[in-house]
Amino acid sequence: MFNTFGFNPMNQKFPVDIMMTLIIIADDLNRGTMSRIQAESKILALIIDNTDQIMIRLLQCVKSMVELLPLTNQKKESKEFELCTGYLQPCFQKLLDCDQEQLIFRWLNTNCFLDADADPNKNRPDGVFENDLMAIGYFKVKSIKHARNRRKINMDPHRLYTQSKAGTINQKTYVLDSLL
Repeated sequence: MFNTFGFNPMNQKFPVDIMMTLIIIADDLNRGTMSRIQAESKILALIIDNTDQIMIRLLQCVKSMVELLPLTNQKKESKEFELCTGYLQPCFQKLLDCDQEQLIFRWLNTNCFLDADADPNKNRPDGVFENDLMAIGYFKVKSIKHARNRRKINMDPHRLYTQSKAGTINQKTYVLDSLL
């Protein structure tokens, strides 16, 4: 069963016991033998037992994904727009926001979710990690139709890298307003 998730216990960059527990929880949720509330309580127990801050943040992200699941299993197809805005955005928010460093994650361009024909080669980033003074990092979202075209997938991150490098060289700190 664990091989279907692509998890190799010999490559231990992630604790095996936690990963196995999460895989069992996901499998039980998928089969309907565990309720969403039971899954949340098991993940919460993992969070309480853990002391590593990165692991706690990852487990909180998994818990927030489980919290977003409907109380009853639905077999209806979910469209990409619904998945990204309703499911992935809150998970990224939980994973990437950092209270200690005052970092927030926010979308700059939601056209990547709204418009199926949006030009994927726009220079504008789709999202940003920032604090009150400056942008820390940018990201792009690509349509699934461009998944096999490596050139289109890699072109925008290359442009964003070039833009941020030029901004850093020209100004010692680059403020978000000066780039947008």
